[in-house]
Amino acid sequence: MRLGGRRISPAAVRQAIEDAASARFGEGPWIEPRALPLLSSGFVYLNREAIAQKHLDIADVERVAGEAAMKVPGLARYYPRTQLLAGGVRDDPIGRRVAQSFHPARSPDLILIPEPFAFISEGRTGTTHGSPYSYDAHVPLILFGRGIAAGIYRSPCTPADLAPTLAAALQIEYPANATGRILWEALQPAASPRVAPHSMTSR
Repeated sequence: MRLGGRRISPAAVRQAIEDAASARFGEGPWIEPRALPLLSSGFVYLNREAIAQKHLDIADVERVAGEAAMKVPGLARYYPRTQLLAGGVRDDPIGRRVAQSFHPARSPDLILIPEPFAFISEGRTGTTHGSPYSYDAHVPLILFGRGIAAGIYRSPCTPADLAPTLAAALQIEYPANATGRILWEALQPAASPRVAPHSMTSR
C-alpha cells in the first residue's frame, strides 16, 4: 500500500517565500537568516528588522509568506502567529494542537503543516515525528502506582490530562491553567475525592 509520503525541500520553501515577499514588498531577506535551520521543523521566523524598516504590517507579511509556502508540493496548511495569538483556530482540530504548542515569546511567525506522511527535510534517509496527524500523535499513556486502578482504558486522552489526573490522585489542588480532563476511569475510588476544581477549565 502506498501512503503518498514525500520529503519537502526546506530550500524550496525558503525560495517560494523569499520570491513572493520580495515581489510584494521589495528586496529581503524576509526569513530571519539565523532561523533558517528551523525551516526543517516547519517554523518560519520572519525578518522583523526588514519588516520594521519598511513599516509593514506583520499580518500582511505572514499572509504573503504563508500563501507562497502553500504552493510548494507537500505542504497542506499554515498557521500565522497573529491568528494563533487571537485564538482563531478553535474550530480546527489540527489548529488546536498547533495552538497548544504555541508560545508567544518563542514560537515562529508561521507554522507550516505538511500533508499526511510528508515532512520537510533535505535528507534522503531517515524520518522524524511531531506531525499533528493521528498516526504520529497516538501514543500510550501508562499510569502506575498507589491509587491507580488496574486495567486498559481506550478512551481518548492527551498530555494535557496528566496534570489534573495526578493532582486528583495526590488529592492536591488542580494546576491553575489546566485544560485537560481528569482520567477518573484510571483512578481507584479511594484516590478520587472530587475536590472542587475551582482553578480548572474543562474542555
